[in-house]
Amino acid sequence: MIRKANLEDLDELIKLYRGSIKKMISKKISQWDHEYPNKEVLKKDILAQNYYVFFDQDEIIGGVTIDENIDTAYKNIKWKNNCFYTIHRLVVKYNKWGIGIGKKLMFFAEELAKKNNKKSLRLDTYFDNTIANSFYLGLEYKFKGKILLKEHKKFYYCYEKMIK
Repeated sequence: MIRKANLEDLDELIKLYRGSIKKMISKKISQWDHEYPNKEVLKKDILAQNYYVFFDQDEIIGGVTIDENIDTAYKNIKWKNNCFYTIHRLVVKYNKWGIGIGKKLMFFAEELAKKNNKKSLRLDTYFDNTIANSFYLGLEYKFKGKILLKEHKKFYYCYEKMIK
């Protein structure tokens, strides 16, 4: 089941991200680290009512932010549409990877976009996150270009999917 997150979920979400970050690092994926995503970022998402959790049997096993916010670096990308939602910080509990939780969250984002008359979904993922890059391509997201988001990082791939 998917619902909006609340502040009572925050500590469980931090544990969820920390576990997934450890798994990502073990797979040579350096998209996230001990500094990001952090409690302040997630708290801001929750307070803005833009963070959604996937839970099963009272345990949060996934989450995502869905909003209209974009980094200024996105402005250099030739997007197909300007009526959009952006996907941020999609996470699934590391021992639940590969069983469809991420897809359910992304399909939820598509339905939310339709409901709110958005025409597309945008997102970015780090170049070395081969799992996420394959995942988004498999969901029919189109590669739109590369951006730099952080000085100490390399580039992020941007994707867009038109909502039908």
